[in-house]
Amino acid sequence: MFFILPLLFAFCLINSMPIWFYLYLFVAVVIITLLIVSFGALLSVPLLFLQALCKKIKYLNYALIIIVIGGLIAFLVWLINLIPQNIDLLASWGTIYWEIQDFLNGFVDALPFVYYLTLACVGNRYGAVNELFFQTQWLSILSVIAIIVVVFALTFLIVRPLFFRMASKPFEHTNKASKNAKKNKKVGSFWGSLKKETYLTFRTPERFNNLALTVILLPISILLLNKIFGAMDTRLAGTYMSMAFNVLLIMLISLSSNVAVSKVLSEEGASSYLNKTVPTNYRSIITSKLIPHTTFLLLSTILTSIILSKAIMIDVFSSILMALTFCAFFTGHMLYSATLDIMNPQTRQYATTGTHTNNPNETKSTLTAFILSALIAIIFYFLITENATTVWIKMFLISAVYFGWNVFMYLSKIKVYYKEKQ
Repeated sequence: MFFILPLLFAFCLINSMPIWFYLYLFVAVVIITLLIVSFGALLSVPLLFLQALCKKIKYLNYALIIIVIGGLIAFLVWLINLIPQNIDLLASWGTIYWEIQDFLNGFVDALPFVYYLTLACVGNRYGAVNELFFQTQWLSILSVIAIIVVVFALTFLIVRPLFFRMASKPFEHTNKASKNAKKNKKVGSFWGSLKKETYLTFRTPERFNNLALTVILLPISILLLNKIFGAMDTRLAGTYMSMAFNVLLIMLISLSSNVAVSKVLSEEGASSYLNKTVPTNYRSIITSKLIPHTTFLLLSTILTSIILSKAIMIDVFSSILMALTFCAFFTGHMLYSATLDIMNPQTRQYATTGTHTNNPNETKSTLTAFILSALIAIIFYFLITENATTVWIKMFLISAVYFGWNVFMYLSKIKVYYKEKQ
């Protein structure tokens, strides 16, 4: 409602609707809200069964997640690839205009329900003339109201017996023992910790959603950016700036994701001391907590490097150097973020409240990500006039130095300070 009402008000303002029509907008918003709620209630019944089935068959849940995410990615890539090269709006505006009209007409033919719902809410418009409360609009309003009543009635008839069935089922005493119980396998402390962290990554919605969003956003944003740049006719300086902006965007997205690493030890709260009681090297336990995040982001960074190398058309050797450069900067900053949490743990705050609204480690990691991304893009822009291979060799050497320094600091501070830090 908070989104639909301002949208309808803006539509009326732009199209100079009469004052009395604004009062009807509140009725239209109520109709739209009831329509959404009615279909949501009806669809909640099969979704409830699907949710129960996914809990029973865990692999089905994973398969559905993969299908949905894969379908969304494929759809976004398809949309991005529709952007043509070298768009000349002035020369081809006539063709583009009629293609837009054909698309809108096709949308009306494919989804007539959406068209009549819009007609019921805001009427019709021919050129500069508004046509309000004519016969077709009244029929659309009455049809939408009838659909709402029918859907609510169906939902009531379906949900009521289902509710009584669920309420009368003695689920408290149901035997939920697994029929496929397996023996625990003995693994080393490192692999056991890595397995636990991997499970936590996939089973914690906040952690998984943030990681998945970053992994998907990084290559998709670079693909979209280069499609937009490819549709423009730029000079040499513009081409250099667009390439530097690509580097800036890759670094910003990948490095800013390391904010999650800057609290990876502290968010365990009061149980964080258990890491120090494990009879093994601290380094392996702490490093295992970083691997799931690092693995997925490195794969996303490599895929992004492939997309960028094809867009800027560089040779294979330069492409490999570019991927290694991005990975080295990302991993170095990831280790730096982990070191922040080692040196300044916030376990007491997380143990007390379960969260931290002003974690200084997150602030430092974010600020460093922005500054480092800008410096990398600026260095790249000043080197870009040289041969591509030379540029990426120099960038790789800089990234290797940064990566090596952070590896040294990470290992040293674990060895010297981790045991004493509380």
